[in-house]
Amino acid sequence: MRFSFPNLAVVLAISLLSPACKKGAPMPTGREPAARAAVEPGPINPYPHARWRLANPTELSQVVLWVSQILIRYDGSNKDPAFCMADWHSESPGVPRSRAEALTLARALREQAVKEPARFAELAAEHSEDVATQALGGSLGGVPASYFILWPAVLDALAATPVGQVSQVIETQYGFHVLLRRAAPPEETVTGKRIVIAHQAAGWIQVLGKGEAPQRTREQALALADQLYEQARQKPQEFSKLVEQYSDHRDAERGGDMGTWSTREPTFYPREVEILKGLRVGEITKPVDSLVGFEIIQRVPNRPREHYAMDEIRLFFDPTHAAPDLNSPPAALAKAAELSLKLRSHPSRFDSLRKEFCCSYSEQWDEGRGSPAVTTALSLLKPGQIAPQPIRTELSYVIAKRVVPPPRDDTDVRFELPAPEVPDIRALLRSHDDNFFRGEVEGVGKEAVAKLSLSESSAQRITELHRPGHFENLDTSERRDDSWGRLLKDVEDALGPDGYKRYLSIVNAHFSAVLLDP
Repeated sequence: MRFSFPNLAVVLAISLLSPACKKGAPMPTGREPAARAAVEPGPINPYPHARWRLANPTELSQVVLWVSQILIRYDGSNKDPAFCMADWHSESPGVPRSRAEALTLARALREQAVKEPARFAELAAEHSEDVATQALGGSLGGVPASYFILWPAVLDALAATPVGQVSQVIETQYGFHVLLRRAAPPEETVTGKRIVIAHQAAGWIQVLGKGEAPQRTREQALALADQLYEQARQKPQEFSKLVEQYSDHRDAERGGDMGTWSTREPTFYPREVEILKGLRVGEITKPVDSLVGFEIIQRVPNRPREHYAMDEIRLFFDPTHAAPDLNSPPAALAKAAELSLKLRSHPSRFDSLRKEFCCSYSEQWDEGRGSPAVTTALSLLKPGQIAPQPIRTELSYVIAKRVVPPPRDDTDVRFELPAPEVPDIRALLRSHDDNFFRGEVEGVGKEAVAKLSLSESSAQRITELHRPGHFENLDTSERRDDSWGRLLKDVEDALGPDGYKRYLSIVNAHFSAVLLDP
């Protein structure tokens, strides 16, 4: 089983820009904010920080965890769908129970689930208060571990819970969760089409819609989706016509094609893939609540897919900002147009410009995945050619260069969280801002001076190299990465091989404490 793993930067950027996900969400790695003021019986996260926190995010994206949950909310908890990846609001009424009452109920349900794990789906369908998973017996599907980085307590619990067993009760901003680790299903490849009926509470459609988002309520959307489901069920051969006429999602441009997926590979559509697995070819599911609206999904036969690959310069924007704000879409477009003009005259500057702006990684995908606009643009190019105009995607403008696809990633997908002995410091520093970089690097310098037997001149040199003011521009992950690499080289020159080896031990211990010590 071999897969290529798409870069997750765009999806995570969407998530991090979303108010729904930012509100109350923990930091993904590093020093987390202090717990809120204790309300009896106190914060409930019984698991220690697990060693997955030391791993590279790319490594986490290659791990798939099959998870089901029972969610019990209380008055004051976030009532939106749990583990949202974007602005997806629930219109369900608040829960009048207290936090203590919710904890008591969650613990009682956990006891039942521990005694009879086979009844977990039944208990979730009856008691769980997550609108996104209740009808599916609490199943989140096969979720990439990287999906949960915003909720590290969940990964800590899953790291400690063997397959087939039930976790202790844990707490997030959504309430109290009881988690079931499930075994990976037999491998199967599935393909689907969908009709998406959007509504005002499904915020992702603002960036993933094929046009202006419709101003219908959730109830109106569900009524229309139910009506279209009945039409499609009676005449499944006309599903594509209904997609063209009614679907609000951008993938309507390609007939609602969702692409082809393995039931075991990492995907940000785990529930949809699990639903497709349960359908026969041609069969259609009832409307499913999702972050883009109500989805009516049809399983269709698998077919060969063209494989695309590109290098890119990507300029992100915030769709809520207006010109002349530098983070606004018009500002990003203006800059992207300026770079495109330069590249028409000097295409050889492409690599230097991607290093200056974004992004150092390459992306590859099969037809039916990714942005329809980017796929269409690349289909008109030969390898080595650069798209003549910037391409607008969800939250960015892309200057795309088609390249020959590299060999398929031969890394087998994994089903257990990694537990490295030492942290991936480069990944940590790349994923945090310049203040984190300067503060932690200064701390490393102080520890090195205190723990290494250095001459006065060497101690002064190490202190100077780690001084916050020693680093100039750290406003991109690439620049932080370059600065860290230069720092290591300078320290090695200053300390020699033996001293540098001891220095690296101090560095690993420092950042392990950052990630693992509460």
